[in-house]
Amino acid sequence: MNHTRLVFPFRRYQVQPVWRGDKPQRGRYREFTQCDADVVGSYSLMNDVEFALIYDDVFRRLGLGGYELRINSRKILSALAIACNASDQLITITTAIDKLDKISIEKVKEELFEKGLTGQQVGIIEQYVTINGNNQEKIDQLIALMGNTEDARLGLQEIQQILQYTAGKNIVVDFTLARGLNYYTGIIYEAKAPAGIGSRVRRAVVFLLVLSIILGVVLSLAQRTIGVSVFEWGKLKSFSGIFKSQPYPHLLVPRPGASDGQTPFSTYYLVKPFKFGLDAETASRLDGKSVSLMGTLIYRGNQTMIEVADNSIRSANGLGRVLATGQAGSPVNLGPQRLIGEIVDSKCYLGVMNPGALNTHRACAIRCISGGIPPVLLVRQTNGAALYFLLVSRDGKPVNKQVLNLVAEPVEITGEVERQGELLILRAEPTTYRRVRG
Repeated sequence: MNHTRLVFPFRRYQVQPVWRGDKPQRGRYREFTQCDADVVGSYSLMNDVEFALIYDDVFRRLGLGGYELRINSRKILSALAIACNASDQLITITTAIDKLDKISIEKVKEELFEKGLTGQQVGIIEQYVTINGNNQEKIDQLIALMGNTEDARLGLQEIQQILQYTAGKNIVVDFTLARGLNYYTGIIYEAKAPAGIGSRVRRAVVFLLVLSIILGVVLSLAQRTIGVSVFEWGKLKSFSGIFKSQPYPHLLVPRPGASDGQTPFSTYYLVKPFKFGLDAETASRLDGKSVSLMGTLIYRGNQTMIEVADNSIRSANGLGRVLATGQAGSPVNLGPQRLIGEIVDSKCYLGVMNPGALNTHRACAIRCISGGIPPVLLVRQTNGAALYFLLVSRDGKPVNKQVLNLVAEPVEITGEVERQGELLILRAEPTTYRRVRG
C-alpha cells in the first residue's frame, strides 16, 4: 500500500518468530526467532559489506567475539560447474559439496559418481573443495584452478571487495559454502559460533531446566489445594431442561424424586466452545423454554457447567409447564454481605484450565470473561471450603466488561446476596468493588 512512498534503496530489519516450511532436520526447531535485515532496490556490493558489519556488531555485542563469518559467492560455484563442463549439474554439485561438514570427501565423491559425473569432473571438484590456507592463499589457489572463467573473476572481485572493507573482522573465505542457492544471488553467508559455545549452551540449558523443576516444586508446595475439577473433554452428552437467560444463560434440569425443601432442579451454566459465552440473541429467544442440547460437562464441587456443542440447542416439549406451577422457586434474598475473594472466569476455574488457587491465569481469564463467560467471585472460607458467587450489577445485569481490570486480584465486594436454586448471586455495582492490598 505504501510502495509509492518508499525511498530506494529501501532498508529494513525486523525480529520475529518464524517457522520452517520444510521438515526440520535433527537438532533443528520448527519455530525459532529470526532477525532479518534487507535492502531492496540496489545492486551495490556495499550492501553486502554492511551485512557483514552487522553480523560483526551483533556477535560482538552478544559476547561472541570469537565467531567466524564464512563467505562465498554464487558466481564462484557457477564457475566450478563451468570448469567441470557440467553447468547443467550445478545443483547436484553444490548439494554434494554442502554435505562436507557431515560426511567425508570420499562419500561426497561417491555421490557425485552416482549422479553421473565423470572421473575428470570429480577430480576438479576435489581440487576445489580441498583449497585451504588463509584468505589470500585460498584466493590464489582458486585463481590457479579456474581463474580464467568470467564467473570466477566476478565472484573473486565480490569477495575481495568485502575483505577490503571489513579488514580486522572475523571474515573467512570458504569456497565449500554451497547452501541456499534458491535464495542467494551473490554473496553467501554463514556464521560459525566460537569454539566451545555448544557445550556452554548445553550446560546453561541443563542448569535452567533443573532450576525450573526446583521452582515448579517450590511453587506447587506453596499453593493451596486447588480441589478436584473435571472437564469431560471429548464426551458429548445430551441434556434436557428449562433454558434461563438471566442473569447468565443456564439450564434447569429437573431432579427426579426431589422432596420438600430440596432444590427441584440442578443448575448448569451454559457456555460456547473456546472462550465465549452464549450469544444474547439465542439466550433471549429461548428464555423460559424447554430445550434439549448436546454438550460437554465441566464441574468442580457442586458447581456445574455445560460447554454447548454448536447448533445443538433444540426446542422441546413437556418441561415448560413446571415453571408455570412455580416449582422452579423464586430467588431467596440472603441480605447484604461483605465478601473478600478473587474474580475468576467460571469456565476455566471449574475445570477447563484448573488454575491454582489465587493464581488464576490472568490473561486467559480476561479473554474468557470479555468473551461472555460468567465472572465469579471465589471466596474461601476459614474451613477451606469455597463459595462461588455469580457477579451481576445491582439490577441483575451482566458485568463482564466492568470487572476486567480486577480479574485475578483479591477484591472486597459489598452487595445483596440471593440464592436462585443452586446459584449464589451477588448484586453490586462494579464501581464499588475495592482492591484488597496484601
